[in-house]
Amino acid sequence: MLSKYLPTLMIAAIVGSIIYAWAKITHQPWADSLGTIAIILYIVSVVWGLMEVFKSAHIDNSEKLMWTVAFLFITTVGFICYLAFGRKRVIAGRSTINRFHQTNV
Repeated sequence: MLSKYLPTLMIAAIVGSIIYAWAKITHQPWADSLGTIAIILYIVSVVWGLMEVFKSAHIDNSEKLMWTVAFLFITTVGFICYLAFGRKRVIAGRSTINRFHQTNV
């Protein structure tokens, strides 16, 4: 349900950090506030993404470890790769599983 907002949150974190870097370089007075918001967006995105990965039954433990390392150590690149290549595999089949349980209950 809420997982549809994860890509938006990840993109907002990336864009916020880019704007923060520009604002800090140009000595804007509001740069520190934007930096705080960008850090909060990054933390929420990482936690949410890790929850989505670890709840998935469609990927094995080695792929879960790979996404964990990507989210924690190369966050921006990890977000982009996850959105471009991995997210469909991680969340694949959830609606099918939910429909199966609803029809067989």
